[in-house]
Amino acid sequence: MRPYHYFLNEDKSFTPCTLMEWATQLEYLSRTRTKHVADEIIKGYRVSTVWLGLDHNHLGFMEGGRPLLFETMVFAENDDSMTDQFMRRYSSWEEAEWGHQIVCNLILQGFADETKDMPGLSNNSNVG
Repeated sequence: MRPYHYFLNEDKSFTPCTLMEWATQLEYLSRTRTKHVADEIIKGYRVSTVWLGLDHNHLGFMEGGRPLLFETMVFAENDDSMTDQFMRRYSSWEEAEWGHQIVCNLILQGFADETKDMPGLSNNSNVG
């Protein structure tokens, strides 16, 4: 059976764990504000990249079967903007850092409201 819960190690790698181990660590990371890979506000958009610890590659069909454990989301100040629906997931801390920076750069270039039309960066997609 495929592991679903993961524990974030000090070196930013991860290992499968039990539900209780995951929940205990996530509560600690949330309380200490250390679950963020990166979090910043750019041109009125909050770009937040976090450790999830739950494999969002449920059946293993995406990313060559690697677990998707990190997530970048963009939240707009304007609730009518579709950018609060923008999300990307990653399999490692390093990919999450890289993906976060790409999303920040796209916002700086003025693409925040056009994410649905960007090749390879569509809403709810994963790093390829």
